[in-house]
Amino acid sequence: MLTILSVDQCTYPDPVIEVDDYIPLSVRTYSGLLGGVLYLRLGGSKTNLLELLLSPESGVVRGITLTTFDKMHTSNIPEEGVTEQGLPIFDLGSDDFKRLESGFGFDQHCPLSVGLRDDFVEIELFGISSYNRAIRHGKMVFLLNGMELVGVRVELSREQAKKFKLHL
Repeated sequence: MLTILSVDQCTYPDPVIEVDDYIPLSVRTYSGLLGGVLYLRLGGSKTNLLELLLSPESGVVRGITLTTFDKMHTSNIPEEGVTEQGLPIFDLGSDDFKRLESGFGFDQHCPLSVGLRDDFVEIELFGISSYNRAIRHGKMVFLLNGMELVGVRVELSREQAKKFKLHL
């Protein structure tokens, strides 16, 4: 499991969401270049990979990339619980992250599946299909059980959803 430390409630531009022929989903919370990022790679196989881009200074999530997936689920996680505005911050110095460290980032082997509806894509982590808290940044929503990250939901336009379906 991945525990967040807190929520960065600073105002960032709305996330840039991209769906293309090669990468199923890419979301960035910044424009231009960053000084560097650490990668938190979730999934654990060559056929299931979600990368969270983290600021090396603060641990705040600066983007996500769904590189590949082979497991699907029916998107039926109901929206419930408290929703905060902002972005999750991870404690990169915690024991949890120290044990995951590998090169330029961290690797967390976990079950990963993807659900798609007409207006959003949902990435379920650790096989958990419910949540009681959410952190929203524009069209990107991080799903939590308490302080544990259990999924990400990204709202898509109809055209983006149609493009995403080509990866199924």
